[in-house]
Amino acid sequence: MSTPQQADVVFIRAPPTTTFTNAEDPSSLTYETRTPTSHTRRVDNIFITQPGEPPIVAGWFETMVDAKMEELRAHGMAFVVRSLLTDGVQNAQSTPFVSMVARTMLDRLAKVSTKKMKRFNRTLRTGAMEDFCLHWKSDGDWRNICSTTGQHSILTLTGINKASLLGSLFSADIVTADDIGLCLSILLGHIHFDRLCAIHALLVCADDRLCKNLSALLHLQKMLRIVDPLTGLYMWGPVPHSQALIQNILATIEGWMTVQAHEREQYRPTWQPPSRAAGRRMRGGRMRNRA
Repeated sequence: MSTPQQADVVFIRAPPTTTFTNAEDPSSLTYETRTPTSHTRRVDNIFITQPGEPPIVAGWFETMVDAKMEELRAHGMAFVVRSLLTDGVQNAQSTPFVSMVARTMLDRLAKVSTKKMKRFNRTLRTGAMEDFCLHWKSDGDWRNICSTTGQHSILTLTGINKASLLGSLFSADIVTADDIGLCLSILLGHIHFDRLCAIHALLVCADDRLCKNLSALLHLQKMLRIVDPLTGLYMWGPVPHSQALIQNILATIEGWMTVQAHEREQYRPTWQPPSRAAGRRMRGGRMRNRA
């Protein structure tokens, strides 16, 4: 699929969605294509995504979560986590939906057993990180299955979807900013178009709270801005497709930093208590006036 060259609209694959269609089998995760969303909130019986998007019927979503909770009781935690991680990388549409399902399952478990909720979160987080590292580490699967090898296939996108899933799990408060920092450092280990696509996919599904690991984002900016002295082009972006991805990544990070700076400014206290020295001078003045 060709990549648009505009810096403000760049997707190397279909953008993520949060919709689903298979009502006959609630445990099956089947999807339609709609506008992407990073955040979803619930109002009454619908999930509201972004302005202009069709709402998601909450009743059906809850039915699918019910089915996953039943699988958890019947087959155990390891089975359900593996099922979620497998479903989460099937296509670009699945990553945010699986994260929503996992987040709702965690919220339900928290009402029953905090210990079980924490164990489920830890198992899911660890499994997602292990799958990501297995694919993207220096000698990982990406070397054999990527866009520049004879083994290139739909499995190439599976690796990119693993990065997308990590971003979605971060937005769902399942993986941490430090986890994402580790993922970014792994992806930066080799200059390769697929790895740039994975960085972009990860950030598309994350949000501005990633600035909690500001050092990782600043390092990413620095590495992506390295220029080839012979060509004057970004080392990571020698062709228009990759240049557009880099521009979009850098714009995303700068936008997040602006949002975070604005929030800090909003919550900065405006009142300051008088200094102790000022208090002593005031007391001395009052005593002189009394004399």
